[in-house]
Amino acid sequence: MVKVFADSTSDLDAPIAEKEGVGIIPLTVTLGEESFDDGAGVSFLEMSRRIEAEHIVPKTAAPSPQRFYDAFLPELQKGNTVLCFCASSGISSTYQNACIARDQLKDVGRVDVIDSKACGISIGISAVLAAREGRAGLDHDTVYAQGLRRVSKMETLVLLDDLDYLVMGGRISALAAKAVSIMNIKPVITFDEEGKIYIRHKSLGFKKGMKWLCEQAVEKGKDFGNTILGFAYCLDRSRAEQLADMVKSQVRVVESITTQIGCVIGAYTGTKGVAVFFERA
Repeated sequence: MVKVFADSTSDLDAPIAEKEGVGIIPLTVTLGEESFDDGAGVSFLEMSRRIEAEHIVPKTAAPSPQRFYDAFLPELQKGNTVLCFCASSGISSTYQNACIARDQLKDVGRVDVIDSKACGISIGISAVLAAREGRAGLDHDTVYAQGLRRVSKMETLVLLDDLDYLVMGGRISALAAKAVSIMNIKPVITFDEEGKIYIRHKSLGFKKGMKWLCEQAVEKGKDFGNTILGFAYCLDRSRAEQLADMVKSQVRVVESITTQIGCVIGAYTGTKGVAVFFERA
């Protein structure tokens, strides 16, 4: 059987990951002198409060090769193969570290690692669908090929209130942030072909930004009868629910996931973002 893993930037809630059989390998977040696993110990709300109160810049780190090794090995010893979906190599060393573990285990069993070229629930969607295919009895080559195809077609669109956290984290230039800090411009960020973050769209206000996200999902996704549509929020779930309602009123959606952004991604988005993730038709 194919055992599927994803790193914690997939933002899969623990109950969903457990139900779908997706193993989650956490990144690490550091606040001041304290470090903790993404998804454990400190909530995004608590982290954001500490950032504001203590004026600290959160730092994130990829799982070590050993952590991937320790997760993969027991599955290989059971006779399973392993497929792991990782955060974009354009912004994280997660993919490279997973590949190191893969190479160390080449004499034990088959491990394949996919560079998502993105972050967020788009990774989670790909992992969930791959896990379902594995449970359905599809062979590793087929599940791996389908995973590569989905990742190449996934769209990640994140509407932010500002770019302050991305600047603090060194993911985008201060000059780019300054350009959108006037006139109530709200940026939409995404990933380029190399998996690096760039500003895809600028909206005059959050409401117009939400409308643009909806339009993109409807126009490019067209029909979500055979896939999963993803929505994510920072602290305000109602924004994600509103966006979901907007999309579902215009196009067929059979299944969707709405999740809160985790601490690793939240360290760069700030507290007021909302996002949509979908597979292009």
